[in-house]
Amino acid sequence: MNYFLENKYYEIKIIIERNNLIGLKEYIKTNRINLRYYNETSKDILILAILKGAYICLIDFILKECQYESLNYKLGYIECGYEVKINMYEYIPLYISIAKENFELSDLLIKNNADINYNEGIIVKRLFSYGLLTNKKLNYMIKNGLEAKWLLDIFLYNDRVNDTLLNSIFNYTEINSYIINHTRISNDNII
Repeated sequence: MNYFLENKYYEIKIIIERNNLIGLKEYIKTNRINLRYYNETSKDILILAILKGAYICLIDFILKECQYESLNYKLGYIECGYEVKINMYEYIPLYISIAKENFELSDLLIKNNADINYNEGIIVKRLFSYGLLTNKKLNYMIKNGLEAKWLLDIFLYNDRVNDTLLNSIFNYTEINSYIINHTRISNDNII
């Protein structure tokens, strides 16, 4: 990245740290900056905003401005300029928001086609392997379509599974079984 773009990125980073949506809009308009350019570098604007704890409206603006083809991506190292408190060696937008228990942001990302099952369940698997998978996070992911096969990978090949997580899975399967067993289906519904 050349000096000009590096300097612009630094200014954008400061504006995002301040959660200044109006300032960001003015800065990119005045300087004729296409935020989409940064999608293609290790200085991804969306991941930076999520890591910095930006407001939902700011992240929504970034999503619209950058026009991401997909939110199902990961970056290796990203220069954030501060200590990241989430264990990871790859940054995935939905993983970060769930790890931080920012479910409002997670909802926004899912609404914009982030996939809870991305890359063979990497989100739930990473949360578990880093000791960040809680009952609350697991319930959120299950309610948003987490496929059971990723949980089986964790539970079958790991002895660190705790009772709380197992109870969460059990309750989820019990509720689904109840719904399935008590839903009337006519011959017209089958096909």
